[in-house]
Amino acid sequence: MGSPMSHEERRLALEERREEREDQRLAFEEQRELRIGGLEERRMALDEQRLAMEQERLKLDHVREVRLEKSKNLSEGREERLGGGAVESKPKRDSKITEAQRTWSRCWFGSGAEMLPNSQDPYIGRSALSEMLRSDGVSEPKIKAALDPSKPSLIGSLIDSELIRFSGHGWVAVGFFADELRKVK
Repeated sequence: MGSPMSHEERRLALEERREEREDQRLAFEEQRELRIGGLEERRMALDEQRLAMEQERLKLDHVREVRLEKSKNLSEGREERLGGGAVESKPKRDSKITEAQRTWSRCWFGSGAEMLPNSQDPYIGRSALSEMLRSDGVSEPKIKAALDPSKPSLIGSLIDSELIRFSGHGWVAVGFFADELRKVK
């Protein structure tokens, strides 16, 4: 069973995606109104909606920060109960999703950091990912499993976490994962 934090983080990420889509919809409506002859009142209404969306996004950011701080405090409290830090804790192993994100990102950068023309979302083709895994020495059966979206593998875990989605002959990063990749590019 997943921890309440991971469920909450997924919910917050989904809310952020909904807000981004709403922002895109509002921007589209604004452009359409301007082409039609746009009314100043409509533009002001759209600005008010954007302001409300931004305020909601700030609230979500605050909630996320508070939850992360609580999580950090809880883990520090556990260390204190274990002897005030006298016991060395083992380094945490990266989660499967974090490892999958790193692999996907490494492939994206290695294959030229391709972006979809319309959305500017990071994209990698199935063949590019296959080739990178092959060059990493991964066996063909493991490559096939890693690319199978129905399995809890590289692609399956990223799709289930709503970090990527199918697009053409590959996958495109979405949401905050796409935003982070764009910042680094």
